Amino acid sequence: LEQSRGRPWRVTIVLVPRGAEILSALASGDSALVGADTARLETLRMCRSYGLACEDFAPYLHERVLADGKNPYFVDDHSHFSAFGTRVLADHYRAISVSLTAER
Repeated sequence: LEQSRGRPWRVTIVLVPRGAEILSALASGDSALVGADTARLETLRMCRSYGLACEDFAPYLHERVLADGKNPYFVDDHSHFSAFGTRVLADHYRAISVSLTAER
């Protein structure tokens, strides 16, 4: 964040969910993501309490997985995104960028 001072940059922190949280929500059949990862939720709360621009990727990812019916992780590795998961993350960043540009 220090490096952005005096520059026309805006730094946004995006919290990415653990695979276990998303896969657990899908296995339970919930249409809405229940915040099961208390560490992610606490990090989000702390980040925002400092007035930082923080985004939670988990609800967006869950919504897209339900809509598209695709696994966002590699089949044998639930810590890394598949091509679909990477695309969803890129779409999320683009949406954040567009909303930040509109605020200016």
